[in-house]
Amino acid sequence: MLTLNGCASLTGSAVIEAPVAGANTFCAIAKPITWSSRDTDETIRGVKEHNAVGVRLCHWEGAG
Repeated sequence: MLTLNGCASLTGSAVIEAPVAGANTFCAIAKPITWSSRDTDETIRGVKEHNAVGVRLCHWEGAG
């Protein structure tokens, strides 16, 4: 599981996110993941974390 963290800075009333190293590569190769009812809670948590990174970095819609 690849997890990327970034920094954000507050400018005026808008939040400007600093570029995240590796984000372009992640977005080029990663896709949203789905899970099934047979998956473990740990697997589902990992899938949700992966998808949350994609939403934040790659602007995926409807991934969760």
